[in-house]
Amino acid sequence: MDEVGFWAERIRPNITKSCQELHLRFHLERIENVVADGTPDVNFCIDGVEGGIELKFSDTSPGDTAQVLGIQHGMRRSQIIYASRRVWAGGLCWCLIGNRMATWLVDLRGMSPADMASLSVASSARLRQVAAWHCGQRMGGTLPLALIERLPGAGTTLPLLSPQKVERS
Repeated sequence: MDEVGFWAERIRPNITKSCQELHLRFHLERIENVVADGTPDVNFCIDGVEGGIELKFSDTSPGDTAQVLGIQHGMRRSQIIYASRRVWAGGLCWCLIGNRMATWLVDLRGMSPADMASLSVASSARLRQVAAWHCGQRMGGTLPLALIERLPGAGTTLPLLSPQKVERS
């Protein structure tokens, strides 16, 4: 699997199914933009909350201490500049990192450019510490809620949860 497969086979189907089960309105758009270098791979709007997702995938299964991505799969300078500017302006910008065994959602707000660059050399143990959300191979239904910050204990690493209906007031 590569980054395109990561989106098409794992992430998009999970977000779509979860949003439908949770009765959340959503629009997802994968962006391949050769004009504006650094633009995130995915633009999303879920239940009125909009943001960008930079996808990073490595077809490896490292242990807890080995690098998940490696330098060649990390955020490029143009992506770090875009994310820094978007975050500075108050926008939501996420990095969704995956390998064969797990997926981590990292909130780029509050991260320095050096912190963003260091994601390429982070181990799975380190990613679990900094991730707002993570799961193993079988993805739970809470990724859309993490993206729009409606998870209980938002900002903390959460275990795999089963989808549940969101009650509206």
